[in-house]
Amino acid sequence: MRNVVTLPTSRIQLKQRKTIKPHSPGDNNLNFMTKNELILQRLEQIRFVIAAQNHALAMLLPNKSDKLHSLRESDCDIGLTVLVEPGCKQLFLDDIRWLSDIQHIAFEFRRSPGHFRFLFSDGIFCDLTIVEKQELEPREIKNNSIAWLHSTMDSEIFDVAVPQSTRHSPDTIEEYRDPQWLLGELLTNLLIGLRRYNEGDKLSAFYLIQHHALSRLLTLVENWEQKQGSESVSLHIEHQSFEQNFPQLADIVAGFAQGYEASPRSAMAILDYVEQHESINYFIKDQILNLIKPHSNLH
Repeated sequence: MRNVVTLPTSRIQLKQRKTIKPHSPGDNNLNFMTKNELILQRLEQIRFVIAAQNHALAMLLPNKSDKLHSLRESDCDIGLTVLVEPGCKQLFLDDIRWLSDIQHIAFEFRRSPGHFRFLFSDGIFCDLTIVEKQELEPREIKNNSIAWLHSTMDSEIFDVAVPQSTRHSPDTIEEYRDPQWLLGELLTNLLIGLRRYNEGDKLSAFYLIQHHALSRLLTLVENWEQKQGSESVSLHIEHQSFEQNFPQLADIVAGFAQGYEASPRSAMAILDYVEQHESINYFIKDQILNLIKPHSNLH
């Protein structure tokens, strides 16, 4: 029998606005529970909107033992997969404003052809994957729970199927160098890394901020320098010989990787430097700064 998630049953107020703050170590349990309640309410609102969409077939959630944590895939508040009819995937991908009737979408980032990350204007961070029915393939592991299913669909299809299109990266090396993709990856790496740091997961935060986000920044730097007429440098995954290729920047790199205990300070340095060269969405910037704020007294 396929696992079906039971969500709160209440009359949905699609235009309801409720503001929350990012969770930090200083938040008390009442505030944290308020956010959890809002996440569950938002999930029910999303289910309501998806059920009203033509060509939508199912809404799936990561299948984990804890119901609330099952919503929080990839450190987003809500992680979900929407299954759609064959040939209709692009309709959902071209414009995700069909979700903005719930709450204004303040930041969005298309991470791969079928995968978005976005922030609602009340701070709820979502991870959305769109797949078509024929993209499901047999697997032994049951990865998803059903949050909503169209009446024409049989739930047993999901007992041996998970999305094929789980790749969350661009197709080509040119896409890896696309400034908007790099910027979106960098900002969401900082956001997720700081969330982890504030929850005490410092090693994982260190890796996300001072490896992943830094790697995106260095590729952006290579792009910026080449745009200004510097000699073209071929992309290397580990940024080998960066100091030799960009000696004028060698002294500032250390500020982006200040060590295990200094991920917030490193994140601030990365954010400050990026803002000198790129226009940053104000909302995700504010979310990142709110997560850094409890550590602003770091020396």
